[in-house]
Amino acid sequence: MQGKPMKYYLSIDADYWNGLHIYDFELERSIRDTLLKVKQLRVPVQVEKDHHELLDHIDKFKFNALVNMDYHADLTNGIPETGTLDDLNCGSWGNYIDMEVKSNGTFIWVYSDDDSVRGRCNEDSGGYCNDYGEENPFLTKDPANICGWKKTRKVKRRLPKDLWGNVVAAGICFSPDYTDPDILPTFKNIVKKELKLCA
Repeated sequence: MQGKPMKYYLSIDADYWNGLHIYDFELERSIRDTLLKVKQLRVPVQVEKDHHELLDHIDKFKFNALVNMDYHADLTNGIPETGTLDDLNCGSWGNYIDMEVKSNGTFIWVYSDDDSVRGRCNEDSGGYCNDYGEENPFLTKDPANICGWKKTRKVKRRLPKDLWGNVVAAGICFSPDYTDPDILPTFKNIVKKELKLCA
């Protein structure tokens, strides 16, 4: 007997490409190829400046897993529904996903570089967003008590094998405060002008 088919929400942050140490033409091709696949999905796509601005869009859809392609985890310690987290921002938006989705779903952080898993986002340019001294949602067997998600996974540069056929919607953000200034114009140009993924 097969399990329920996976349904994914795909979230893409421009700063994901910060960690790819490759030549400019390869970087541009990687961005274009990824975003072209999103366009070809023919699913609803929302584009915003910062990640937490995608929450209303994300909460419109039912899915089993959220795939977050990002240099930063965007998931911290705390559960807004229990009052243990009240600071919605670009590093905590993953905690604010609808509780029904979180309590049964998986948050998959796809990071691009080993530096992402070596430190905290605002203190030492790493990618983890949990506070020092607090449990990390990705380094525990019971993330539900830390962040509300039933399961969490972190994987380097590897999307789920069944992702592209099972995406229900996608969100893209520019994250200008975190995205490398050499990458941001290229990313914006591909999103807005070449692929016309936003108005």
